[in-house]
Amino acid sequence: MAEDEDYGFPTLCSATFLSWYRVLFEVNLTVFDGLVKEVVRLEKYQPGFQPENVLTHLIKMQKNVNVFVALISMCRTYDKVTLHAMAVKYGGKFIDSFLKAFDFLQVHFQMHNEVILVVVKEIQKATRTIQTLCSEAKGSKQTTITGKIPATKRSLERFLFRVKALLHATSSGCTFWMGNLKHKDLRGQVVSSQAYVDDQNDNTNEDSEGALDVDPQVIVATASENSGME
Repeated sequence: MAEDEDYGFPTLCSATFLSWYRVLFEVNLTVFDGLVKEVVRLEKYQPGFQPENVLTHLIKMQKNVNVFVALISMCRTYDKVTLHAMAVKYGGKFIDSFLKAFDFLQVHFQMHNEVILVVVKEIQKATRTIQTLCSEAKGSKQTTITGKIPATKRSLERFLFRVKALLHATSSGCTFWMGNLKHKDLRGQVVSSQAYVDDQNDNTNEDSEGALDVDPQVIVATASENSGME
């Protein structure tokens, strides 16, 4: 890392980078948790509150999601087990927090479907990276990461189910497609699916109705009735 104080962060350097990374995750998660609690409270005590207030909250959520995705994406260029372990740990926690807002998203989807779809698609970028981190950690026996995988993967599966449910329940004016992705490593190189065989075998222990492999599944949605599939 270039240690350049011109950016206004004189304490940020290679030696302190992991601490900065952890704190950024924690602060972003704390802010997002507070925002989710606020929208849940407003929806409970002020159902159908003003549309402009809904949009304001959605934009705030989008900003937190953008920070989350940016932090997860750093794992593609910064190859350090400790960093990847934090991404898996805090990634699962962020998804858990986001899941608490799904009822709010569903209620306001018809009026604000475009911004909600953008948020969901952005999160999918992070979930695919997290899944790759989990798969590679299992393959290379990185115990620092593997202990955090079960809880995080449950969160990713719940996210997938909730997105599917959201799009099914609010399908008017919105088309969506669900398909399989090629297996790729953190550098974006296509790898053999055999590289993730252990990860896939773990999924066979799940209940047959919910046995979805999170990584290959991608949901592409568009708010336009006439737009083509991606």
